[in-house]
Amino acid sequence: MGALVGGFYASGKRADEVEKAVETINWDDVLNDRPNREQRRYHDKQDDWLNMSGFEVGISNSGQMLFPKSALGTQKVDLLIRRMVQGATLEYFDDLPLPFRAVAADLESGDMVVLSRGDLAAAMRASMAVPGVFPPVERDTRILVDGGIARNLPVDVARGVCGDVVIAVDVGSPLLSRREAIDVLAISDQTMRVLT
Repeated sequence: MGALVGGFYASGKRADEVEKAVETINWDDVLNDRPNREQRRYHDKQDDWLNMSGFEVGISNSGQMLFPKSALGTQKVDLLIRRMVQGATLEYFDDLPLPFRAVAADLESGDMVVLSRGDLAAAMRASMAVPGVFPPVERDTRILVDGGIARNLPVDVARGVCGDVVIAVDVGSPLLSRREAIDVLAISDQTMRVLT
């Protein structure tokens, strides 16, 4: 979440503009990559009865089962972020109205990756790619996920860019009880709570 708020703010948005935009978003629509039912063809609507869970599994050419990379798709999320930062692509994020860095983690090595240039929306999306919830982002030969698994509160990165004064928010949450961690989303949530 830090990269999202920070990226919007660094791109020149005022805090009240970000707040207003976030409050008006229909999150149920944004987090669902399927078109609305009324926009789909009759035969596609019939398929709803075949897969009531929404969890799709495929078969590779060699007969292996293929599972999705995440519980949620991000096509609409990507479009939303891109629209809010107006498609900014920069040689360096220092060229934004405020200097910016997004922190992600390399899924192969677990190393922290500091994103400081290029496609701003993609950097923000990589930093929010919570494993199991959102799919990883491919960038510069790396597979990137939420930076919280490598560095939950990267104050040192912010100090290296902005100097001595850093405003940071501890986004850690209390752990769920056994009764609360009952499904794939709750278990993924608990995993992230433990890591943070």
